[in-house]
Amino acid sequence: MEEHTGTVIALVVSAPLFGATHLVNVNATLSGPAALTGGTFGPEASLLALLVCLGPTTFWLRRAARTGQIRHRPRRAVAHAGSDSSSKTK
Repeated sequence: MEEHTGTVIALVVSAPLFGATHLVNVNATLSGPAALTGGTFGPEASLLALLVCLGPTTFWLRRAARTGQIRHRPRRAVAHAGSDSSSKTK
């Protein structure tokens, strides 16, 4: 997906899909104190885990952007009839 849409779009699409597939787990909870502990689903479902992972994710994404490792969306070539510059005369 990244090769066809670029890094940003691939992340924006895949991250919510990943999260949504975990929401169908009957043991996952998002309310009350379980939001802090992860409830019966476990600590990886807690807000604390989200905050702990957000820091390194931000760091690595910024580093990838600075070092040119973010792929940009490929541009489509637009063909115009008669717009070939080599066929024009001055």
